[in-house]
Amino acid sequence: MIPTKIKKEFLKCTKKLEDDPQTSRLKLWEVESKQKVEEKLPPGHNNKWMVWRTLNHLRTGVGRSRENLKKWGISNGNEDTSCIRG
Repeated sequence: MIPTKIKKEFLKCTKKLEDDPQTSRLKLWEVESKQKVEEKLPPGHNNKWMVWRTLNHLRTGVGRSRENLKKWGISNGNEDTSCIRG
């Protein structure tokens, strides 16, 4: 059991939350955060899905090639991954 004196000292150094705990945590995080958060949509975000996907595959160098499908476990691995379609 915690002595009453310790409880009273603890309560003196705390303050009552004005909002719910989650909102209070977020406000405290925003006030004490030293990094400015900047979020930007990727280039081409306003393109149609098929165009954006193709451009994103080209930009990242990762696409649905046979080799990647095999690496990701989507393909059964029996296909020849060295063939290049023209």
